[in-house]
Amino acid sequence: MPFHLQRSLPFASIAAVSLSLSALHAQDPSDELELIPGKSSALSWPGLDAPITVRLPDSWTPERKWPVIFYYHGTGGHTTISLPVAYTGGDHFVIVGMTYTIKGSVAPEQSDQFYSDTVRIFEEVRTHLAKVVAVNPDRAYVGGFSKGGWSAAHFADRHPLKIAGALILGAGVNPFREGEELPRFREDTPVYVGVGQFELNYAVSLQSADHYGKRGARVTLDVYDGLGHQPASDPQSDYLEQWLLIEAHRDDVKQLKPAFDTWLTELGDKVAATEHPVTKYLMLERAGNAPFARFLNKARRQDFSAQLEQLKKQPAVAEEWELRALYESTRRNESDGGFRLANWEKVILDYATIYRRGPATTFGKRAGLDALRVLDSIREAVRQRSESGRDPGDFLSTNARLVSELEQIPRSSLVSYFENLRRTLTIPLLEMDQ
Repeated sequence: MPFHLQRSLPFASIAAVSLSLSALHAQDPSDELELIPGKSSALSWPGLDAPITVRLPDSWTPERKWPVIFYYHGTGGHTTISLPVAYTGGDHFVIVGMTYTIKGSVAPEQSDQFYSDTVRIFEEVRTHLAKVVAVNPDRAYVGGFSKGGWSAAHFADRHPLKIAGALILGAGVNPFREGEELPRFREDTPVYVGVGQFELNYAVSLQSADHYGKRGARVTLDVYDGLGHQPASDPQSDYLEQWLLIEAHRDDVKQLKPAFDTWLTELGDKVAATEHPVTKYLMLERAGNAPFARFLNKARRQDFSAQLEQLKKQPAVAEEWELRALYESTRRNESDGGFRLANWEKVILDYATIYRRGPATTFGKRAGLDALRVLDSIREAVRQRSESGRDPGDFLSTNARLVSELEQIPRSSLVSYFENLRRTLTIPLLEMDQ
């Protein structure tokens, strides 16, 4: 829906505020810590082997209730808030770096207790911070990367009514659970799913995006061109940047106007400066799917559509789109088939066929690298089956010629190609609220 915006007023100047965190009851933390706007402090919590990190936004004041991001780190990592701080500029949200009751990987027999403890501690910390740092308990977002992404995905999957939204990076959930009745999301609950183009969890991330959308979430799916198992940092994801800014100003969207106008201006300049019709098409298409696009008025949407239709008529785009149709169908089949060896063995043949048809085209290159990513997945699945004593199958031996052909694909140069493409397509927000 279109909206009407006006320029936001600057935040009031805030003096440093010191707060004493005292125990709420016998099981709550007893540490007394000073929390200062714009600074991080450590908070011990029962059941966790490392302190939680709590950072107040630069413009914090106790006169308002603040949205909060609970961010969970990856396996082998440690408590961190660096990614949400980088994307928010250190403002708008209280940011809480969380850790776990179990270090490292979680065994299947431990998972139920692990997730139960994770949800319980989240609720305890949220209640505590609502009392001492003006956190709004109804505006609590969960997010994380890798192990943290799986944790955030669990919240979104099993406890969507406990959270305001989720940031799921490099992870997802398995939606193939027979007979389970899972709750629907509240209307307009945002879920961001970000995954690297060469990430082994790629298919399950795509599945998860579909899974949440069918249950009523407002899903943003963001594939990081040129990246593997890593969050988008250089350049940052414009989708994630916009997603967070929208949530920061959820109660007053008029404050989005400076960043929204900057995005449109930057987009227009980039499109005008781009000569290659396929790149121009992808740039406009990405912009049309961006979080900010929900605020485009009717005239702007019609303009986007008209430009895309004109570009489709150009021979270079038409040639690409024949391959694109095959590519999107194969990607859908990979997503629908899930995180299974039999599915990978099927879709790798289709990706390889698309690459053969257009090795110099954008979608041919995508298919080639997808084939390599799936080959990595097949090899890992075969290795795990062999180690566990199960039948590893004979796909690799019976398809030795295909495997040899795929290994000749110039992986490193294609990765560089997509890294550069991502930089071209990304429209950063150069102006935030001032």
